[in-house]
Amino acid sequence: MDLARELLEFELTGYVRCADGSLQFNEAERRSLGYVEVGSLGTALVLSEFARHEGWAPADAGIPDLVRANGPELMVQSGLFRGRSGFIAGLASLARDGHEQPARSFVARHMNQLGLHEIRPAEGRLHYPGTRNYKLSGDLRTGSAGVLTSIAFAEGRRDAWLPGVR
Repeated sequence: MDLARELLEFELTGYVRCADGSLQFNEAERRSLGYVEVGSLGTALVLSEFARHEGWAPADAGIPDLVRANGPELMVQSGLFRGRSGFIAGLASLARDGHEQPARSFVARHMNQLGLHEIRPAEGRLHYPGTRNYKLSGDLRTGSAGVLTSIAFAEGRRDAWLPGVR
């Protein structure tokens, strides 16, 4: 656990505080990210685990600061690891862990805007594009399976959205 804390503190040195007060991962000085895979939401999930099991939090980074990065209205992708459905599942996890605000309102916003990513090629068929929106994807990480998993988790129809993440 000591090594995990040390590594997390090291990772947080790569984050920047943005104008809205959010704490976001700074990717090569080009952009800041808030995703599950790379960014604030993944870090917030780890901090939530630390808080639950160890009662520890880093001095300069709180879960509310990291969650604040997960409220953008414009998102390019719908995927679970780097997109809107990941925000839905991750924020729902944080809300269940006692970090209700603003996580719960952001979940509602992302659920309402998920339709922006839908592709309906025929009557009764619904798909979501994968990475970079190049093609339709049915996989968990980038496509429709991940979107459906996140919705089911956020609505309480699933107990977990990834192995080991509740």
